[in-house]
Amino acid sequence: MRTGVTTRTRVRARLPLRRLAAAAATLYERLDDPRFEPDPGADPAAAEARLAAWRETVADGDPERFVRRVQWDGWTPERVRAALGGVRLRAGAPLPGWAAVVGDALRRLHARPASSDELFLPFVEAGRARLADHGSLSPAAMAALEEALLHRLAADFAPALGVERAAFLALHPGAVEARFVERMRRGGLAALLRRLPVLARIAGVRVRHWVAASAELARRLEADRAALEQAFGALGKVTSLRADLSDPHAGGRRVCVLTFASGVRVVYKPRPLALDAAFQSLLARLNRWGAEPPLRVLRVIDRGTYGWCEHVDASSVTDADRFHQRAGMLLCLAWVLGGSDLHAGNLLAAGEHPVLVDLEVMFGAPLETASQDDATLAAAYADWSSVLRTHLLPGWRAGREGGAARREGGLVPHGAAEHRDALLAGFGRMYRLLAYRSAELLAPGGTL
Repeated sequence: MRTGVTTRTRVRARLPLRRLAAAAATLYERLDDPRFEPDPGADPAAAEARLAAWRETVADGDPERFVRRVQWDGWTPERVRAALGGVRLRAGAPLPGWAAVVGDALRRLHARPASSDELFLPFVEAGRARLADHGSLSPAAMAALEEALLHRLAADFAPALGVERAAFLALHPGAVEARFVERMRRGGLAALLRRLPVLARIAGVRVRHWVAASAELARRLEADRAALEQAFGALGKVTSLRADLSDPHAGGRRVCVLTFASGVRVVYKPRPLALDAAFQSLLARLNRWGAEPPLRVLRVIDRGTYGWCEHVDASSVTDADRFHQRAGMLLCLAWVLGGSDLHAGNLLAAGEHPVLVDLEVMFGAPLETASQDDATLAAAYADWSSVLRTHLLPGWRAGREGGAARREGGLVPHGAAEHRDALLAGFGRMYRLLAYRSAELLAPGGTL
């Protein structure tokens, strides 16, 4: 106990949280947040150097262009210069929530971590302490959410921690990882955050977002349980959870797959699913109109700002001919609806069914700009009119920064090139069905 108290005291002394919060303040906070005020002890030369670097970056050093740039936000160069020189929290102003999280986490850093990743367990503990209620989630589900947070924090810290480790090993040749981790525990992590205050802010904000998103998931699950059971049958408690299955959405929220005691698995998506629900409704309508072979229709619950979707168990293709006929039908439908970005991660194979699982890019159109000449505009429309625009068919994409080109497309992993006849048959079948039903599809208040 004595050792723990000594460590916590040392951490507080080495990481003054109010100065850390000021150092990590954004430009908007420095200029417009009443909690901050100019620091009279700031170095004016540093402010001038930062202003010059910003002017060079956004205006190629042109003073007049730079003035116009800062005026967009209602500022003047003089006001910006004062903010760039340094700010401090006003006396009596509350500590930002993220800084309180960082302070709490470092006070918990008294156990001996076995690896560098475990250095961030105190941040997870600080988040857990702030998560008041998660009654709908089992301990196993909570453990999965906490593990996802730990991995994100480790990724946030990885570049800086890599530099620290290299410097430590250079000074202590032959040192084992455990010595480095212990050094970080005994003040090294606090010193790192003092040098990199924005990294401290990233960690604190990450934890706060995790708390908000986890509590929100638990609340939404309870509120929608009746609707979920009506759509998917008996559920029971959430027994396991897979997190971090998508790009982050508002506030770092991500797609999760929840497994219930009944064995049912449901996908939680923290974004509007109105388009997804409408697309599944369209598939059901097309099936009733005689789509052959019929397409798989997923159950979707749209809740406005979020929703739930039937989980698709990916499996190997069981009937290549019928699979690619359906793929051709979906290719035609996506092309007609202005769909794009349907790469391999957004198309799953489930037996003889190809299933589109992410429709964020649908009903698109090429952008026109005043600088485009007729030839450029015609080329843009020609590209958009091609079925290649869907990204379902195999195509080549240039590598980044001179890297090798790569072949990609939603159907590439499933041998689309070897099943061209089936693709063409499905495409033609869907084209004729849409053409035959076009009046009903396009009528005001109709299917589309």
